[in-house]
Amino acid sequence: MRELDSTGYFLSDHLLKRMNQRGIRKEDLTFALMNGARKLMNRAIHIFVGKRHVDREHDSLNGLRLVVVRNVVITAYKNKNARWNWS
Repeated sequence: MRELDSTGYFLSDHLLKRMNQRGIRKEDLTFALMNGARKLMNRAIHIFVGKRHVDREHDSLNGLRLVVVRNVVITAYKNKNARWNWS
């Protein structure tokens, strides 16, 4: 596991593989961790970056989701069509 830029979060080996496959950068993870909506589900924190969380510069991150257990980011993927209540 590697630490993500002194954020206190660590990146799992699974996540690093998925980031490579899906074209997700470490900067994208940092943006999501700092700006995304959070919801606790099944002992994991799900972080979602939606339209209201991005500006023009980060528009490509719309739909990015992270799954975090404790301080380890387990996986990341994009899903713009999910219908969850993120209030």
